[in-house]
Amino acid sequence: MSKKNDRRTTFSGLDLKGLDNDVRQTLMQGAAPNRSALTAKQRWDRKRKRLSFDLNQQVIEALRLIAQEESASISRLGSFLLAWALLAYFEDPALSQILDDHKRPVYISQFDWAPEPPADWLERLSRHLEAARKRQKWGQT
Repeated sequence: MSKKNDRRTTFSGLDLKGLDNDVRQTLMQGAAPNRSALTAKQRWDRKRKRLSFDLNQQVIEALRLIAQEESASISRLGSFLLAWALLAYFEDPALSQILDDHKRPVYISQFDWAPEPPADWLERLSRHLEAARKRQKWGQT
């Protein structure tokens, strides 16, 4: 709700000052959506959950490259690869040890540790990206 709408004293001739705060907010938000009028994509968008990740530049570039080669979206490819990595983590106890070896302490109250990708992993990713750039034809985007 914008600040401009908060300052209004009337809504369709109704005095807003004398109303309960919840009723006032409901009126200012507008009409309730008609759920049956939503498209399939709108219903799907409402059901799905979005997350934000802090990714290294090499990881982002690798995802972009693979998504381009596979003609897929980056987010769907990332979801696929993340699910694959999670299954590997749960099925291989050695991966837990690798994760323990690459944690660094974090000095915020919410988390104790921050796993960092090893430098050699990022270097290997960079080499793959550089090789992929060389494979592309001149003038191709």
